[in-house]
Amino acid sequence: MKKTILVLMAAGFFASCANNAPETPAADTTATVAAAPAITYPYTAKYSSDFSMGKPELIKVVLDMYKAVEDNKMDELGKYYADSVIRYNFAQKEIKLTRDEMVKLAKDFRAQFKEFSETPVAFTALHSNDKNEDWVVTWIKEKVVYNNGKVDSTTYQENWRFRDGKIYMVDSYAKYAK
Repeated sequence: MKKTILVLMAAGFFASCANNAPETPAADTTATVAAAPAITYPYTAKYSSDFSMGKPELIKVVLDMYKAVEDNKMDELGKYYADSVIRYNFAQKEIKLTRDEMVKLAKDFRAQFKEFSETPVAFTALHSNDKNEDWVVTWIKEKVVYNNGKVDSTTYQENWRFRDGKIYMVDSYAKYAK
């Protein structure tokens, strides 16, 4: 009796699989999008004008680095930088540094303050398609209290360029409080 029930169940299973009608493909409901007209710009970008959305995990690298500076964990900074770093400071002076020199520069900067806070205003990751380079662009509001008690703030924008997941260039622009 058990064998008969088992055979009937197996036959029913195979019959139900064989009786399924083939699925009819659904009608294609995607609309054909017309190509956007070509735009001619009055200027040619010196670096690139061909950007797409970048890797969000690189935003985390930059934000983790900002957080380490805010928390005065300056010995952690080395893990974010490549072996050599190009730094354009707020005056747009180019400085070429080793990783250790970049960390020392950041340590010396942070040592001026007894209180330090960073508030991200905006950030995004970009990828230069024609240069095959990854960027993170940040807009930050920084509030500080110097060791002498003076309170100050700065709004700044930085462009972080990456190679193999490490920062190898940073370009900074600032607007100081009045």
